[in-house]
Amino acid sequence: MDINLEELARQVRSRYTAADGSISDLAALRGEVARYLGMAGPQGSLEDIARQMVDLAGVDRLLPPCYARFQPLVTESMAFLLSRLPTERLADKIVDQLQLDPEVSPGRRVCVLIEDMPSLQKLGQIVCRSPGLTPEFKQAMVDLEDNLHTVSREELLPLIDEALAPVRESLTVTLEGGILAEASVCAVMAATVRPKGSKHAESAVLKILKPNVSRHLAHELKMLNQLATFLDQNQARWGLGDFKFKDTLQQVQWLLENEVDLTREQGNLEAVGRYYRHHPELIVPRRLPGSSPAMTVMSRVEGRKITDGNDLDPQSKRLLADALTEICILRPIKDLGERTLFHGDPHAGNIAYVFEKGKPRIILYDWGMLGRLSRLERLALALMGLGVVTESVSMVLFAADIVTAGKIFKTELWQPDLRDTVARVLDRRQAIFGDVLADIGTLFAELAYQGVVFPADLLVFQKSLVTLKGVIADVDPTFDTDEQWMRIIVGSYLGDFCRPSYYFKLYKEIWVLRRYSFVRLLQMHRLIIQLLDKSRQIAGNAAMASAGPTGLRDQETSRC
Repeated sequence: MDINLEELARQVRSRYTAADGSISDLAALRGEVARYLGMAGPQGSLEDIARQMVDLAGVDRLLPPCYARFQPLVTESMAFLLSRLPTERLADKIVDQLQLDPEVSPGRRVCVLIEDMPSLQKLGQIVCRSPGLTPEFKQAMVDLEDNLHTVSREELLPLIDEALAPVRESLTVTLEGGILAEASVCAVMAATVRPKGSKHAESAVLKILKPNVSRHLAHELKMLNQLATFLDQNQARWGLGDFKFKDTLQQVQWLLENEVDLTREQGNLEAVGRYYRHHPELIVPRRLPGSSPAMTVMSRVEGRKITDGNDLDPQSKRLLADALTEICILRPIKDLGERTLFHGDPHAGNIAYVFEKGKPRIILYDWGMLGRLSRLERLALALMGLGVVTESVSMVLFAADIVTAGKIFKTELWQPDLRDTVARVLDRRQAIFGDVLADIGTLFAELAYQGVVFPADLLVFQKSLVTLKGVIADVDPTFDTDEQWMRIIVGSYLGDFCRPSYYFKLYKEIWVLRRYSFVRLLQMHRLIIQLLDKSRQIAGNAAMASAGPTGLRDQETSRC
């Protein structure tokens, strides 16, 4: 028996809608939809039903024009995932859509569609800070940060009691009120924590996995694996080259698995606390006694959401944007240590702030996704930014070669079409310092379409840059993240590159990586020096910085 969702919606409005506009008998409606799905499954009609769901939700209107070529891919991926949901979950999603007002916006429909699917929620939180989205859709995606209500206090209490059972003799934990915040994977409740025998009680929060996540995540990860196979088998349909869908979605799976591993997050809190101990401009919650694999107990650090600053004066907004850029973007690059740490999920819901004595302090919550960058990865990011600003195809490819362990120059990937791919991205640039971060992201994507596989942490950092740029633009629309990025990176990090101690550390690592070609090592060194000089000339000439395309692209014809 075929299901036509538009006809079913009409029936719902006539048979189940009460005088106040609500559904009068949700249980009966769910039962009817589940019965339809039970008949559709053996007939192989579930994919058609899922596609109708995608159409009803307006997923075809989800992406802005600049991402139009990905729309068929997004539509088919959503239909694929929905059709693989267990029948009861698919029935619930259909009922959720039928309950919405017929005139509700597509953005709201998409949010309702994915509100209990952590992987798609994470994607929505990243997408909502991308340029080009309609205000309505962007606001609907932002609601995924602030207005999730998929679990109740009553559902969490038994889980909290179970988690606290082993420490009840040594610790008194008192809950305060209802749910403080809810994210895609976990919910947070306020509490006070007092060791037995102590008179001091500390303000705390309890972070616990939502019951539905525990129940459904394993199946959702399995669906992502099936989706990767489906996309790899059908990628020619969308003209996306040799893009490695399986590698990319496996990274998404890895990120989700990290986020639900509360023991890992507790270790991350301690590592980040040590890493930033000499940086009072950043506040990181502390892990407290009572933490367990089932629940994280941490200090309560209160502040305003990073994008709640409409009442701030322009100078305060600038200080806030500058602090966020320094801590979350520049510090992980400029640090000269062996490895740096960065927040892997910096959407606005995970960032807050306070002002103390006129200076902002940034608060970063939710350290389930902690990334690490090696020296070579940080060098590669700086060099790729340098290559973008100076429009050097060779520099971009050298940077990509460093982080792929020399595979670009050693294998068949080093072909003229790879140079052409990079050149096309650089050809589209309209300003010297404009859209540097976006162009770096585009280069990662375009090279991935050619079959280049980048390290997972580097891709996480690149995606976090996109998210942070959108957040910073919301904090202070006049703040130029790209110019800050390039002036400081070129003037500071690559300046440090010339220090003998750091220089030899890096070149020792590069030599181990690229010992097969001493000549290419010298070529890279010469190119870096040339482009550093060129970039300083660019940065020092305000007229050139506002003149648009400069025709600086290197004209070297050798393949280095």
